[in-house]
Amino acid sequence: MSASGKSLLGLWLYRASEKEWTLKDIPEAPAGSKNKSLADHEFQASHNSVIFSLKNQVGGLARALQVFQDLGVNVLHIESRPSGRKDAEHEILVDVDCDAKRMEQLMSLLKREVAAINLQLYETGGEMPPPTPLSTTASFDFGDMPWFPRKIGDLDRAQNVLMYGSELDADHPGFKDPLYRKRRQEFYQIAMSYQHGHPIPRVQYRPEEIKTWGVIFNELQKLYIKHACHEYLENWPELVRYCGYREDNIPQLEDLNIYLKRKTGFQLRPVAGYLSPRDFLSGLAFRVFHCTQ
Repeated sequence: MSASGKSLLGLWLYRASEKEWTLKDIPEAPAGSKNKSLADHEFQASHNSVIFSLKNQVGGLARALQVFQDLGVNVLHIESRPSGRKDAEHEILVDVDCDAKRMEQLMSLLKREVAAINLQLYETGGEMPPPTPLSTTASFDFGDMPWFPRKIGDLDRAQNVLMYGSELDADHPGFKDPLYRKRRQEFYQIAMSYQHGHPIPRVQYRPEEIKTWGVIFNELQKLYIKHACHEYLENWPELVRYCGYREDNIPQLEDLNIYLKRKTGFQLRPVAGYLSPRDFLSGLAFRVFHCTQ
């Protein structure tokens, strides 16, 4: 191909199919129509901003953007923002660069895919509106965000007990038992004063508590062989060996915590009662399992 006589010959990149891209030679325009063609192109090309609300359907945005692709419209900028029509909806703003004819086709086809549409024209050569900043500070209102622990030490503040903390409901079996309620208060104080990084305080159990534990321990031992799952039976000997599970000894949370952390990476944390689901899940996020004494 020689340089003379081919000055307006170029390559136009277009999509021939969904997966195939090809190059096409643009035929040379007649000499007399060169300036006219360029002038028409400059006159028709313009920047436009299309704002539309999506229909309540799966893949609505993909269907809308497919219209731009099918018409070969050049998308300069796209963003989403809360809708001014309905609180639950979002508007999609798309800045495009195309001529008036294709813009008319775009609006006609786009109306079939979206709930509402608006067109804003910018004069050729004018400045486009600045894009919305991508800073998270500008995108989110952190003032309305609920507090949540960002590090494991913050779990000291995530102890919202829903029930059975220092006080008991009237229908609880131990509500009228002053000794039980006093003991419950002691465990409550241990849990509420615990701070991450410190050993879990050891509890001095009373003879009657150990005796009650022994009765339950022996009965459960008989039932484990028949009813416990394979995983429980596999780990039970290790609990007896390393954590002090015996008829005459109530295991300490700190011993269980050391064993569990070495074997699984999880750790225990004493809690005063039933935690709120939010605080319980916050603990799991840091591989911490809240456990009553």
